[in-house]
Amino acid sequence: MIDTDQNAWVIERRRHPRTPGSWGVRWIVGEHIVVLETRALDASLHGLRLEVPLQGLSALLTLGQRHRIEILVGGTAKRLTRIAEVRHITETSIGFSIDEALPMDELLRSPADPARVATSHVPHRSPLS
Repeated sequence: MIDTDQNAWVIERRRHPRTPGSWGVRWIVGEHIVVLETRALDASLHGLRLEVPLQGLSALLTLGQRHRIEILVGGTAKRLTRIAEVRHITETSIGFSIDEALPMDELLRSPADPARVATSHVPHRSPLS
């Protein structure tokens, strides 16, 4: 693949292509069951990238940590639960590898509205304010 903006070759290392989306997510962190509500930014068959819900959280994570992730399926009460391993960390997002495949067809049919089902670190403004 050629990156036309930089006029350089970019080698895609992912086994499965990422699909942009916006799904509400409950992220259960660590032994003490800290539950964070955030949103998925994109997903693939065996991967998920989440928005970092708290400033400074990235500094507390390490590669290889395993966490439970619950993806909220839009328009339903269904939650997809997976164990996810931290693979990539930035200040704004965390990339996870997931052993058990995600049902991409189901996720793409009905992405959740994260403004309704999850609290993001980016405040959502009410249309009346």
